[in-house]
Amino acid sequence: MIVASCSGSGPGEIPLSCPDANYPAWENSKFVLPYPVGEGYSVLRGNCAGSEHEGDIRFSYDFDMPVGSSVTAARLGVVKEVVEDFENFNGEGNGVNKIEIQHSDNSRSSYENLDKSSALVRVGQFVREGEIIAKSGASGLNHGETPHLHFHVLDGITRETRPVTFRNTEPNPDGLLTGSAYFAEPFVPEEDPRENCAGVNYPTWESSLYVLPYRVGEAYLILQGNCTDSSHQNDIRFGYDFRMPIGTTIIAARSGKVEEAVEEFENYNGGGNGANIVIVRHADGTRARYGHLDQNGVFVEVGQIVHQGDVIARSGASNLTEGFQEAHLHFHVQKETGTETLPSTFRNTSPNPNGLLIGGLYEAKPFTPEDK
Repeated sequence: MIVASCSGSGPGEIPLSCPDANYPAWENSKFVLPYPVGEGYSVLRGNCAGSEHEGDIRFSYDFDMPVGSSVTAARLGVVKEVVEDFENFNGEGNGVNKIEIQHSDNSRSSYENLDKSSALVRVGQFVREGEIIAKSGASGLNHGETPHLHFHVLDGITRETRPVTFRNTEPNPDGLLTGSAYFAEPFVPEEDPRENCAGVNYPTWESSLYVLPYRVGEAYLILQGNCTDSSHQNDIRFGYDFRMPIGTTIIAARSGKVEEAVEEFENYNGGGNGANIVIVRHADGTRARYGHLDQNGVFVEVGQIVHQGDVIARSGASNLTEGFQEAHLHFHVQKETGTETLPSTFRNTSPNPNGLLIGGLYEAKPFTPEDK
């Protein structure tokens, strides 16, 4: 644990930073400023600045930021907590809107005092540096206080705040100083560590035969991608799990003929106890499987021809264990025979040259059906 003196530079003065703290070299810091490139804000309170930034949270920053300003991820990672229920100026101790993002070293960056209902990310979502995640606000503050963004990084083991520097602004070897303004400059993003199945030749996504298996305008998170976890290995390694509420409308990702339709099983009936599914065979013999569907939630029959975009079912949680697995749609494409899956991409969403990545939030965009 780092021990820092929080005494001021003179009697009664608030220190500009924490004396004797071991700050990371700012030039190669893992973090960038938590607001868009081209913007600049002053530090209302820096590290060890008075009673609000002492003890376990002494390595915190309060950025003087008007309500409604864009807040960006300071480092890539996975969203672990989102709170956005509280009004601005609801009073200290009455709840604060915040987002926490976990990083590869298990540390977490926290963005607090956010505006109500302004979060643009979801728990489990992977975010990149510079991606807008919310709007600044004044939740958790008293009337008369200056609206600001509170930012700190928690150590993955001690859960105390860690000293932080930022690589996309002026030199800050002792962190950001109270009373100083910092301009966010362009930066080189950290390399995305995620990948699906290494060395696989995925179909070109722009001309993919498939669209996302849900309605245009909707967006869902990838709980599991390809070659992830024990259940997406071997024959079904090219599967995708889309986190979605029970009852979500499922559409045909590609035209074909319904080969199998099962809808008899209850939701959360436990793994291995039967899954509601629809299997559609395509013109080239490949088959798309839609799994974990709702009981009595299949709208097609065996032998029926379905067109890309047609409603075929409702999502559910059959063959899942309640309290252990989240409701989701499992989707994969199989070879003509057997259970071996094939890599798939989707043409009506953001670029996915290596398939959909775990933690990614993918919005279904308008498309022209393949048979029109």
